[in-house]
Amino acid sequence: MRTRVLAIALALPALVCVESVCAAAPTGTSPQPVTPAQTLTPSYPTCPPGKVVSKDDSDEAHYRYKAGKLEYDEANYSTAIARFLAAYTLDCTKHELLVIISRSFDLADNKAEAIRALELYLERATVSPVEATSIRARIANMKKQLAEKPATPPTATPPPATTSPSSAPPSSPPPTTTETREHTVYPWLVVGGGAVVAVVGVVLYAVGRGDLPEGCDEAKGSCVTPILAGETEEQRLARDLQRREKAGDAKTTWSLGYGGMAIGGAAIGLGLLWHFLEPTGPVEKASSRRPNVTPSLAPGFAGLGIGGRF
Repeated sequence: MRTRVLAIALALPALVCVESVCAAAPTGTSPQPVTPAQTLTPSYPTCPPGKVVSKDDSDEAHYRYKAGKLEYDEANYSTAIARFLAAYTLDCTKHELLVIISRSFDLADNKAEAIRALELYLERATVSPVEATSIRARIANMKKQLAEKPATPPTATPPPATTSPSSAPPSSPPPTTTETREHTVYPWLVVGGGAVVAVVGVVLYAVGRGDLPEGCDEAKGSCVTPILAGETEEQRLARDLQRREKAGDAKTTWSLGYGGMAIGGAAIGLGLLWHFLEPTGPVEKASSRRPNVTPSLAPGFAGLGIGGRF
C-alpha cells in the first residue's frame, strides 16, 4: 500500500506544467526571445485552397492556440501573438486565428498589423455578408485611428532612480488594457425582423379590405343583401349569411394586417433606438492576476496548465 501511494505522489508533479514555461519551451528546446508586438511584422504562410493538414499538426496547433489564449487573457500580447502565429503556421486552414491575431495587435497598439491580419482573413476565409460588413467597418475604424494618431516624439531617457536599501518599492496597480467597443449587428436584426412583419401586415390589410363584399358596412357590422330577380326569400337569406361570413373573414384578415404593421413599426423603431444608444468607443479593462488552470493535450504530452501573473 505504501509503495502505491509513493508512486502516485511521485507521478503527480510530472502531470502539472506551468503554462508559461510549457508554451514557451516545448520538450527538448530552449525558450526563444519574443519580438514586441509594436514592432513585429509577421510573415503569414501561404495556404492554397483544399490544403490537407495532418492530425498531429492540427493537435499541435490547437495546443499552441490554447497557450496563446492564456497569454492573451493576461494581456501578454507579444507572447500571445507568437503562439497564435505558430498555430496558424502549423494549420493555416483555421483562418479564425487571424481574427484573434488582429485583435492582439490592436490591443498592443499596432494598428497596421491588425488591419493586415483582418484583410488577410477576408481574403482567405468564407464569411457571411453580415460578418464581412462588420469586419470592413472595423478595418475602416482602425485606419481612421491610425491616420489620426500623432507621431510620438523622441523622449530623453530619465536617469536611474536611486533607492535606499531599506525602502521597498511600492506595489504597482494591475495593468489595464484599452478595448474599442463597436456597433453590433443585433439591432439591425431587430430592424430587419420588424420590416418583414410590417410588410406582411400591409399585404394582409390590403387583402382583407379587398375581400369585403359590396354593400357591407364594417363600422355597423351589417350587410345589405337585395333580392335578385327570381330569388326566393330563403335563397336571399342563405346568400346574406354567406356574405356576412365573408365580411367577418375579411375583417379578421385586415385586423391581423393592422396588428402586423403596428408590431413591425414598433420593432423597427426599437432596433434603431438600440443602435443609436449602444455604447461604443474605447474602454479600459484591468487585467486579472488570478491563476488559470486548464487541461493541456498535445502529441506526447498530457497534463494540467497553470498560468498567472505575479
